[in-house]
Amino acid sequence: MSEEEPKKEEGKKDDKKKEEGNRINVFARLRPTNERDRAEVAWEEPGIVVLHPDRKGITLNGAKKDYEYDGTFGVDSNNGQIWEKVGRPIVENVFEGYSGSIMAYGQTGTGKSFTMSSMKPGLEGVIMRNMQYIFGRMANDEERQYECHFSYLQIYLDKVNDLMDPTSMEKKKFLDITTKDNDVAIPGLIAEPCNDAETFERLYSDGDTRRTVAKTAMNPESSRGHACVMIAIKSTPKGDDGTGETRHAKFWMIDLAGYENFEQTKCVGKQREEAKCINGSLMALGGVVSALAQKQTHVPWRNSKLTRLLSDAIGGKSKSTICITLGPSQTHFSSTKVTLDFGARAMAVKVKADIRGSMNFAALCKKLQAQLAEEIEKVFAGLEREKVLEDEIDRIKNKHEKQLKQLLAGGADSAAIEAMLAENKAEPKVDMSSRSAPGKVSTGESDDEDGEGGGGADADADAGGDGEPDITLDEGGGGGAGGGGGGGGGAKVSSEELDKLRETHENEVNELRSKIEEEMTKLKEKESECEKLGQYITTQKEEFTNEQLRLKEEQALNSGVSKDGLEQLKTEYDKQVTSIRTMMETTHEARMAEIQDESKKEIASLKEKMSENQSVANEEYENMKESLTSKMEEEIAKIKAKASDVQEKLKRNHNVIKNSYQEQKDKLKKEIERLKQAHGQENEQLAEKGGESLRNLTEQHHAIKKNYQEQIAKLKAENDALRAKGGNGVAHSDPTPAPAENGVSEEVADDE
Repeated sequence: MSEEEPKKEEGKKDDKKKEEGNRINVFARLRPTNERDRAEVAWEEPGIVVLHPDRKGITLNGAKKDYEYDGTFGVDSNNGQIWEKVGRPIVENVFEGYSGSIMAYGQTGTGKSFTMSSMKPGLEGVIMRNMQYIFGRMANDEERQYECHFSYLQIYLDKVNDLMDPTSMEKKKFLDITTKDNDVAIPGLIAEPCNDAETFERLYSDGDTRRTVAKTAMNPESSRGHACVMIAIKSTPKGDDGTGETRHAKFWMIDLAGYENFEQTKCVGKQREEAKCINGSLMALGGVVSALAQKQTHVPWRNSKLTRLLSDAIGGKSKSTICITLGPSQTHFSSTKVTLDFGARAMAVKVKADIRGSMNFAALCKKLQAQLAEEIEKVFAGLEREKVLEDEIDRIKNKHEKQLKQLLAGGADSAAIEAMLAENKAEPKVDMSSRSAPGKVSTGESDDEDGEGGGGADADADAGGDGEPDITLDEGGGGGAGGGGGGGGGAKVSSEELDKLRETHENEVNELRSKIEEEMTKLKEKESECEKLGQYITTQKEEFTNEQLRLKEEQALNSGVSKDGLEQLKTEYDKQVTSIRTMMETTHEARMAEIQDESKKEIASLKEKMSENQSVANEEYENMKESLTSKMEEEIAKIKAKASDVQEKLKRNHNVIKNSYQEQKDKLKKEIERLKQAHGQENEQLAEKGGESLRNLTEQHHAIKKNYQEQIAKLKAENDALRAKGGNGVAHSDPTPAPAENGVSEEVADDE
């Protein structure tokens, strides 16, 4: 085997491990055979499920394919072995800050509750073993401190009730599932503090007694609802001062109710309704897993309360593991196949869990800034101290050489002088180290102009350091004002907005002016500090000089130097001290003048930059104003042009309407004239026809009247004849008018 092959194998293992961490992990457990299985007519050992532990596979006799998971557990496995593979890895992730979930899925009577919820000694389920391990880790962790809260709920008949609330079921105090900060939230759910195993056992047992359990034909203790344990763990570093990382992890442990076949469970009445809700929620869970596995854009989380509750657990935000439980019975072949298919789909669901941590970045930033400032101060103090020491040593060496020459010129004993010189060479280092003040930038050990100059340089550096960021900020501020004006150039700005912009610019100028005043105040404070530092250095130098003189006198007298020579040496030394003091005062004054000049230059520079910023801002303001004015004028011109076009169109439309109205009016006049003419002709015709009819009627009337008169005359004659013959005759004093022809009476004719 070549050297590359083991590396390839290791690489494959790493890739597989990484892949397992980025998806839902699935394990399968086979329930042992029971008497009910053996009583089946078609039973054959060992059953329909065959495990292949070597390749973590399962064969379902009668199915067309094999299944492969992250691990399989046979009938001889125990809850401890299952916890090592199913529970422990998730708990480890929870302590790293990830949220986690563990869920048992399978047909009723296949051992889900035994796997998850058992509390029998030696047979503890995954939930109990998880909590024992959690409390052990919390107690033994030397780096972090923990807070743990326990919640326990049940989904029964598609309603959420709190198992920690004794009155939840009686008073029907059901809870809602909502979303808060993109996480599942259940308002009103009780969260009990739980930081040790005894408290957990008490709370868990108390809630377990409120679970809805019933006996069916397949399971003497069948869960009639889905039970969920939720553990919230918060951890912070021990001794945290508010700057450490705070981790918030949620840990869901779900004992699902099992799928039920009504014919096999023989459930009726209320149990049948419970089974319908259980099967419906499990079907909704299967639909969600299928949608996630196929990476569909829509995932039906809202199809049931169970899927809404598990949206965080299996939706990709948590490290998740599912343990599917199987039975060996041939009678339950279809249910077993559904369970195996569910597990296979779940393995295709990807997970992108993130550590759920928070940090007070403001406090951490202040802490780091303080540490950085402290370290910088130490570094500069060390560098300045080292420089002062080196300068002091060089100065003393030069001074001793001068003293040696003066002593030799005065006729002092050479041996005593050499001994004093040797002692003086070693003395400055001892005295300087013993008199050093750690943490100070300038010490009182140096009495030359360089030491004091170093202090002035430091003050100057401080002044420059304090001033430079403000200048940068001011320049940034000026650019911001200009940028703001440029950003508004493309919009329509009113005069009020222009005034507001001018006011903003004035505020920025005032702010810059106040910063300059603050800078001048800081420079004055630096001057005061420099004066105090100079006084301190002078005092220390005088003390050091007096001490050195006393030691030198004692050494000279002990070495045999005459009093005259000592007085001469003292006189020369006083001259040197006076000369050095004068030189230091001159240097200090020059340095102060230099600092003042630099301060004035800095102030002048700031004023110049302020003036430049102001001129730039004014120029930009004017440019922007001109640009806006021109744009507004262009807009007004466009509006006027559009208005002119509209007016022209209105005029044209008005003329068109006016002409059309005139045409219609002329047409109406012509039509009226035509109608009048036609009406006049009709009247004439009617008049002609009426006159002719009247004449005819008149003639008929006269004819009828004449005929009537003739008849009357004839009747009178006959009557007279009858009277003459002696008859009675008929009196016709009021004869009835004879009807006229065409049914028209005489009165009618007269009326006409």
